[in-house]
Amino acid sequence: MKPLQVRDRRKPLSHAPIGEFLQEVEAMDPATAKKVLQLQKRYPSKTFGQIALEKGYVKDELAKNYLSSKGFF
Repeated sequence: MKPLQVRDRRKPLSHAPIGEFLQEVEAMDPATAKKVLQLQKRYPSKTFGQIALEKGYVKDELAKNYLSSKGFF
């Protein structure tokens, strides 16, 4: 398994993948992110965010904030 990478802080947080974003804002710890990535391999049709929400690892509001930063809202 590929280890989680430390985010390049020169890159805006809004450009970070959701797993990195959630860790950066301390909404998810690295061990939980690793669990989500493992589940994503088992369920490749689901996104990291979908799995994290379904498992209750993050709150809906955090996901909405992230998606908003990506321009989806």
